[in-house]
Amino acid sequence: MISLLETADGRFVGSGADELGRLFGRLSGATEPRLILHVHGGLVDDDVARRHAYWLDSEAGYGPLKAEGWETSYLIWRTGLLQTIRINLHELAGDALFSAVKAIVRRWLARKALDLVGLTEALVSKSVSTSELEDVYRRAEFRPPPAIAAGLTMPERAIVDGHAEPGPGDELYDALASDPELQDIARKIDLAITRRETAAMALQPMDEAALAILGRLDPAVREELVATHAGRSALIASSLLNPIIRRAARAGYRALRRAITGRDHGFPATVVEEVARALYLDLIGSGIWGAMKQDAAEHFGSGGAGTQLLARIAALAQATDGPVRLLFVGHSAGCVLACELLSEAGALPDNVTVDFVFLAPAVRMDKAAAVLAAADARIGNLRIFALKDERERTDALDGVLPVNIYPRSLLYLISGVLERDDDGDSWADAPLLGMQRHLEGLADDRLTSAERASRNTIRAFLAAAPARVVFSGSSAGDGLNTDARSHGGFDEDAQTLASIRHIAAHGFG
Repeated sequence: MISLLETADGRFVGSGADELGRLFGRLSGATEPRLILHVHGGLVDDDVARRHAYWLDSEAGYGPLKAEGWETSYLIWRTGLLQTIRINLHELAGDALFSAVKAIVRRWLARKALDLVGLTEALVSKSVSTSELEDVYRRAEFRPPPAIAAGLTMPERAIVDGHAEPGPGDELYDALASDPELQDIARKIDLAITRRETAAMALQPMDEAALAILGRLDPAVREELVATHAGRSALIASSLLNPIIRRAARAGYRALRRAITGRDHGFPATVVEEVARALYLDLIGSGIWGAMKQDAAEHFGSGGAGTQLLARIAALAQATDGPVRLLFVGHSAGCVLACELLSEAGALPDNVTVDFVFLAPAVRMDKAAAVLAAADARIGNLRIFALKDERERTDALDGVLPVNIYPRSLLYLISGVLERDDDGDSWADAPLLGMQRHLEGLADDRLTSAERASRNTIRAFLAAAPARVVFSGSSAGDGLNTDARSHGGFDEDAQTLASIRHIAAHGFG
C-alpha cells in the first residue's frame, strides 16, 4: 500500500492528514518500526510527483524493502520550478531585448576576457553566422584572472572593484546606448505605451509584441521604464533605454568581476545569469525558488505537516520498547525540507534513529553548516549523492533546454542567480551543498571568510564518518554506487536506488 502525504503551504491537503494516521497505524503494529520518507525536489509538478512515487514504490525502487519490514511514504509538496524555468527561458530566448543585450555584453566580454587563441576579432563581431558564434562561445574559456585584470584600463578596474559605475564614455555603456536594434526596440516600446495610455488609439500587433517585451522585465525595471516614459517630456524615445543600459552595463562588469575572482560559471552561463539578474530576476524563477524554501519552513510551523509528522514519530517511539528508524531521502529542494526537519528533531526520544540520504541537495552551504553543527548528535548518519562537476556543467537543466539558452544544471542556475543573501540581494555563485565545485573545487582564496567557515564546518562533518559524499560515476561497492547523469536523474538511477536499499537494509558501513 502506497502512502502519499500531500501538502500545500506546509499543511496537509486532501487526504494527507488521514493518510498520516493510517501510516502510523501500520507502524504501531511493528516491533521495530521502520519508515522511509521520500521528499522529491522542485523539478516536477504534482501529477508527475505522484506518478514517480508509484514507480519508486515498485520493485525498481523501494518496493523490495517492504518484505524487510519497511513502510514507505512520499511527501508531495510545492513543485514545478523546472517547468516554470524551462517555459520562461524558452520565452526569454526569443525576446528581442534580451537577445540584443546578451549579444552586446557577450561581444564586449569576449574581447575583455576570453582566450581567443587562433580566432580573429571578426569572430566575435556581427559578421559571422549565429551558429558559428554560438559554437565559439560554447567552447570559449576565460583567460587566467591575472591576464584579464592586466588588460583593463584604470576606469574599467574602478568599475570592476565597485568604486565607480559604467556611464557615457565607457566602452560597454556606449555600445549599448548606440546599438540600432536596441534603439528600435525602445521606439516600439515607447509607442506601445503611448497607445496603451491613450484611449483613442488602438493597439497594433506590433504594440502587443513590444508590451510583451516590457512585461517580461523584472517589475522594478518595468516600473522605471514606465516612469521614464511618463517623465521624459520632449526627450527622444531612445532615452527610454537608460534604465536598461545602466543595468545591462552593470551586468557585463559583474560577469567580468566573476571571471577575475574565479566565481564565474563559464562564459555562456555567466552572461545569461548576469543579464537575467539585471533585467529578468523574477521571470527566471527567483521568486518561485524563495517561495519553495518558505514552503519547506512552513511544514514545521504550528500545525504544519512536518510538525505533525514529528509528533507522530515521538508518540510512536514512546509507545515502543525497541528502536524506531526513520530514513529520510531528500532530492534537490527536498533536502531543504530535510534541514528544516533536522532543526526540529532534537526533541525526539533517544530510541529514534534519523538517517539521511541527500540526492543532489539544493541547500545553501551556510544553512547546511548551521543545521549540521547544531543537530550533529541527532543525526544517525548521512550520505550525499551528487553529480561530478563535469556532468553538472553539461546538464543543460536536465536536458530540457538547448545548450545555447543555458548550458548548466539546475544547481548551477540556483547558485548563479536564484539564491539571495541574508540582505535579500541576488547572490552570484552561492555555495551549495550538492555541488562538487563548492565542496572541493574552489580554492580557499576564492571564498569569503564566511564561505570558508561554512565549508570547513561541512568538511569536518563529512570527514567524521566514512564515505559521507559520493559523486556520480562511483562503483565503489554496495551503498556507494551511483551513475546519475543529470540533476533530476538520481531517483531514477538504478545504481543509486540500489545503494539506498542497501543503506536501509545494512546501514552506511
